[in-house]
Amino acid sequence: NCYSSGDVNYCLQFGYSGGITALNYGGNITDCCSTGNISGRGTIGGLAGANDYPGHNGGNINNCYSSGSVRIGEDYVGGLVGINNCFIKNCYSTATVVAGTVEYTGGLVGANCGQIDNCFSTGHVSGYDCWSFGGLVGYNMGGFIDNCYSTSNVDNGAFITAGLVGENGGDISNCYSTGSAWRGLVANNDYGTVSNSFWDTQTSNSTFSAGGMDK
Repeated sequence: NCYSSGDVNYCLQFGYSGGITALNYGGNITDCCSTGNISGRGTIGGLAGANDYPGHNGGNINNCYSSGSVRIGEDYVGGLVGINNCFIKNCYSTATVVAGTVEYTGGLVGANCGQIDNCFSTGHVSGYDCWSFGGLVGYNMGGFIDNCYSTSNVDNGAFITAGLVGENGGDISNCYSTGSAWRGLVANNDYGTVSNSFWDTQTSNSTFSAGGMDK
């Protein structure tokens, strides 16, 4: 039940920045929101830089949202969380995400190694000299994404760009995307699976996806 509206500017490399916490290491964040603008280098997110402590029951983010802007970063950048190693449920981001020289960038999460359930993103995602962009998640790194959607428009300078997930190496199920992007739902399916998921060919301006069904 916490709220943050302050701006955060962290300029050091390899650090973490977030509106509520820089690093959620095994804790629980519930019914919280951040509306401030987050900028800096390293791993940054609108709510938390990293949601960590893999392999344990900690690292839970539930019923939270972010609505400020998230800018630059160098490793992982997300509208809500930079990198997720645990659980994010019933959350959303309307944050505008603008990335610099970054590996993975997403409207909700930059990189996902954990589980994301019942979440969505609507903010504009853009950047330059980036590897993988997604309206919801930049890179699903062996994680699970279920019952999620994105309406985020995704553009500018990324090598791998898609409406929902830029690069998928995990499981995506029951998801959809409608935002404009270079590729529909998924740009690159790296040994991942996509089931019961689709993208809108008219609003996305894309007729190709590495997974999912076109609608």
